[in-house]
Amino acid sequence: MKKILKIVGTLAGIGIVLVAGMFISLPWMDRWGATAAEVAASFTGDELVPSQRITYTRAISIDARPEEIYPWIVQLGAERGGMYSYEWFETNILRCELINADRIHPEWQDLKVGDPVKMCPGTSGPPPYEVAILEPGHAMVLGHREDGAWIEVWQFILVPRPDDSTRLILRSRDASQGWLWDVIRPGVFIMTRGMLLGIKERSEAMAPALAVEPATPTPEIFSALAPSPTPSDSTLPLTCQVTDLGVYVNQERGYCFAYPGTFTLDESRAAEGIIALYGPDLEISANPVHVSLEITTQVVPTKSGLTPLVDAYRMSFGDSPVPIGRDTGMLGGEPAETLDPVPGLLSSRVTMALHENILFTLRFHPSDLDIARPDLEALTQTVTGSFAFLPLTTQPVSQVQTISWYEFGQNISLSYDSSLAPWVDARTIPAVPVNDQSLFAEAQPAYAQIRFLGFQGGRPYDLPLLPIDNRMAQVRVFQTADFPGFGDDSPEGFVHQLQALKDLLQTGLDFTRCTTPHPDELALPFLPWINMKQTFCAQPQILEFQNGKGIRYISYYSQGPNPVLDGQVFYTFQGLTEDGEFYVASFFPVRTGVFPTEAPACPRCGEPDYDPFAEWATILTEQLVVLNAQPGDHFAPSLNVLDDLIQSIHISK
Repeated sequence: MKKILKIVGTLAGIGIVLVAGMFISLPWMDRWGATAAEVAASFTGDELVPSQRITYTRAISIDARPEEIYPWIVQLGAERGGMYSYEWFETNILRCELINADRIHPEWQDLKVGDPVKMCPGTSGPPPYEVAILEPGHAMVLGHREDGAWIEVWQFILVPRPDDSTRLILRSRDASQGWLWDVIRPGVFIMTRGMLLGIKERSEAMAPALAVEPATPTPEIFSALAPSPTPSDSTLPLTCQVTDLGVYVNQERGYCFAYPGTFTLDESRAAEGIIALYGPDLEISANPVHVSLEITTQVVPTKSGLTPLVDAYRMSFGDSPVPIGRDTGMLGGEPAETLDPVPGLLSSRVTMALHENILFTLRFHPSDLDIARPDLEALTQTVTGSFAFLPLTTQPVSQVQTISWYEFGQNISLSYDSSLAPWVDARTIPAVPVNDQSLFAEAQPAYAQIRFLGFQGGRPYDLPLLPIDNRMAQVRVFQTADFPGFGDDSPEGFVHQLQALKDLLQTGLDFTRCTTPHPDELALPFLPWINMKQTFCAQPQILEFQNGKGIRYISYYSQGPNPVLDGQVFYTFQGLTEDGEFYVASFFPVRTGVFPTEAPACPRCGEPDYDPFAEWATILTEQLVVLNAQPGDHFAPSLNVLDDLIQSIHISK
């Protein structure tokens, strides 16, 4: 029993207690992928724990024969082939530094009954399993014993099918009991689901292609190795020349793919770069479930990176109650990343790839319903297996898009160039009162926030905002009636900066304030207050938006006379509505090309007569001359594009 308690303690400690109660109670986790017949069936190993108190049966179909799958299963374990699950989950949540094998290792194939199989390397993890039963090509059963009796088993069962594919059944039977099962249940599900998918991926990649009889009807699943007859004069890639499946071709955005004939194509939003597929209804109801796919294409800046873009998309979901799995693969010959499950009313599977300067996002939905799984897998395999990129007929251009949010009894909206960021969302951030337990810069009134996720292709940048996880391109709207109480005694507090902006808009702009460094005072109004100094301003200009005006400028904040780095320079707008009731603050990183990207060497540092502050001021003054003279479209993004965004802001009832 002590061994089981250690395992339970390990899983309970991963924070799964935070998973929403609705996920804890869903029985589908315990029969994920399994048919009713498989749940009811008896399998090898059941007899070891005849009186179980906890059990689950999960299953997956694999396009490989049992003898081609068994070697992957028999080399499972830490310091062997790994667990084939989500490495981020294994490493960051379970704290098991596992390496998942991508090939069959002969040295790990000699497993014997009685051998230990560890879940984590070293000695810090839960106690190892013991091999209870081995039936090559059919079954492997692992378990834990107490006082000589088996109290838990983990059964891997391979069931061959007539078409040479296999059903992999994973069953667990546990004689222990306790409320902690409901706590660790979601974590166990995530790990085992990932393992089943990992075994499937590896087995199918290494197995020979399944033979297709010449008389086979229209295939539900596309096979790139056995495409349908094709027109001889077609210039499309072979995977897009099938005649017994639907085919979609988009020359303007440069891609094509095949899809199951039971799905309906919707091109009503093709002009926006969005197309969709809808499967047949899966139930009879007023709002029946059906599988769907939405493909979005978005222009992103050149030299954008896929991984930082996926990072930005993942960030938009914050702390998801169910961890979002992340796997790598290929789409049309380009590297791709897949997130699953992506939260929503029903979860989705999202695949992303970059081709030239277009981001392709494929959203398969829903990914968490048993009733939808056959159609979902058919659609996923058909589309991703046939997806191909085409030469572009025209260079794609970005579009102007609009977002709005309702807060403070107002509709807050703006329009933006879609190349700025693939994802833009809005939310309300609650007030953080001034208190002794946090930095003053973390205290601020409630505000509406419009975030630009994946800004400028996901390139790294730094903004002087708190908290640190809020350092992203954004527009904020505050209600000025909320300002009292936030730094009333500080010249950088909200009330004082509001008055400073009012004074500037009334008296006009003094451009000379942006020609030299200002290490000891604010050169121009700025909110929110932060725990650094405004080192300089540049390119100042009064801008009007739909029902107000303010000042935009380029700035940089630091805590001392440090060299200015290009990745820390940003565009800001500080504005006020005509009625004075709302304050607008925006922050967008910009590349200037004037400042270095890395801190330069200091050959004179250490000399007795060296004055670093004087040299810093001299260099920065010279840089400001260049920066103030630089045309707006020489910045990345263009100041003109950002100005257009600011001028589109509208706050009204």
